[in-house]
This record gives sequence, C-alpha cells and structure tokens, in this order.
Amino acid sequence: MGNEPELRHALRAFRLLAQAQGLTYRITSTYRSLREQERLYAAYQNRGRTGIPAAVPGCSLHNYGFAVDAVSSTPALLVRLMEQAGLVWAGPADRVHFGLVGFAEWRQILRQAGAAC
Repeated sequence: MGNEPELRHALRAFRLLAQAQGLTYRITSTYRSLREQERLYAAYQNRGRTGIPAAVPGCSLHNYGFAVDAVSSTPALLVRLMEQAGLVWAGPADRVHFGLVGFAEWRQILRQAGAAC
C-alpha cells in the first residue's frame, strides 16, 4: 500500500470495488525511493528497457507516496474502479499509473514549491 493515508484510503476503497466486480489486478509499485526512481529513469532514458515513462527523481508522485501503478487483464475496468475510488488515471501514455492528483496539477504543485521538474 502507499505511504500516504489518503492513498491508503483510496486503495482500500478500490480493493472493495475490485472484489465486488471480480477484478483480478496486481499493484506493481507504490512508494519509490529516489534511488529506485533513478534506476527507473535511467532505464526509461535508455529506451528499449521499458515502455513505461519514468519521471526525473524527485519529480514523481511515487517519490512522495502519492501514486500507485497497477495492471489487470481487464484494463478498462481497472481504470473505472480506480477512478471511482478517487484516483486519477495518467492515461494511455502511462497506462499503469494512478495518482492522488493528475500530472498537470502535480506539475503546478512542483513549480510552486520551486522544483525544477
């Protein structure tokens, strides 16, 4: 589960919805350390090692416990239930990513905090 209470709450709600709908899914990532984010970002920069985008370390919602990555053989239902639970889907460009806020709002938060992301 994610580190932030709000994310934990959303994931509990999602789990109940998923159970009620019979959705099989797998959470592949929640909180990531900066070191793990560096590894993922380097793999993303090298293309070919991953098709999933990775943010610059310190700029990812995962680095703060505000996001989760999940997969399912029924992706449309996964997206619908995550959104019903209060999480924002990143969209087809990052199909596994769900966060407490969307990318545009997160960029604005980072900018206001003076982060160079």
